[in-house]
Amino acid sequence: MKRTVLGVVIAVAVGACGAGAGAGAGAGAGANGGAGADAGAGANAGAGAGADGGAGGGGAPRAVCEASMRRTRACKELFVPGLLALRVKLDRPAGIRARHEADGHEAILALAKQQFDADWSEDAIASNCQKLSERAPEDQERIVAPDRKCLATEGCRAFVDCDLAGKEERWTKAR
Repeated sequence: MKRTVLGVVIAVAVGACGAGAGAGAGAGAGANGGAGADAGAGANAGAGAGADGGAGGGGAPRAVCEASMRRTRACKELFVPGLLALRVKLDRPAGIRARHEADGHEAILALAKQQFDADWSEDAIASNCQKLSERAPEDQERIVAPDRKCLATEGCRAFVDCDLAGKEERWTKAR
C-alpha cells in the first residue's frame, strides 16, 4: 500500500516531460493523472544544462524530456516537498490528504524522497523519454511545451515553481 500511494505522490516523471504523457514505467501517475513513474537516459542535445540541470528548452522533444527530468532530479530538495504539498492540497490522488494527516508529514516526505530516487534514475529517465519519442510528433511537442518554458528559468526555485504551477493548473482543470 505504501508503494502504491507514494508512487502516485512522486511518480510524475512523465509530467516532468510537459503536460504529462500519461505513459511511463512503474507505478504512479503522470502529471495529467496517467500512469508513469520514470523516464530514461540519453543525449541532452539542444536542451541545455547548467549547475542545477540547466536552463534552455530547445531541441528535440526527447532531449527536452531528458533535460527536464534531470533538472527535476537536480532540484529534488525543493521539488519533492513541493509536489507533496500540492498533492495534499488538491487531494490528488484522492485519499492522499488523509494519509498525510494519519502518517504525518515527515514520514510521508521521507518515503517520497526514497521513491523519487528510484523514479528519477537514469534508467527511468531513458524509459519514459523513449515512450514519449514513440508518440505522434504533435503529441510530443504538446507534452514538452511546458518543459521548454520551465527549462528556460534560472535556478531550482524558479524551475520548481514553474513546474508545480503548471501541474496545479492542469490538475485543477482536470477536475
